[in-house]
Amino acid sequence: MKLEIPYKNVTNKEDAFKKLQGLLHPDTFAQYGLKCDVNSNENSCRADASGKGFDVDLECLDDKAVFKISLSFMLKPFKNKILDTIERKAKSLL
Repeated sequence: MKLEIPYKNVTNKEDAFKKLQGLLHPDTFAQYGLKCDVNSNENSCRADASGKGFDVDLECLDDKAVFKISLSFMLKPFKNKILDTIERKAKSLL
């Protein structure tokens, strides 16, 4: 699944990445009972989080943020809630 969020309040990918980095924090996933490993690279404005049954990649481009989300069969029923939550939070930050 791919989710693209255009920038509204930020002017470059570095600012967008700094704001969105918090979405891919272990505490964010812990509230849903999920443990994850998070890796980020500020130079390339990319981050990823992976845990049991899911992967989330974030890439900040010049005009939008792109989330690529992969869910296991067990998490598929929560797909809409996950996408809505990420989209809502990201739009409020950008």
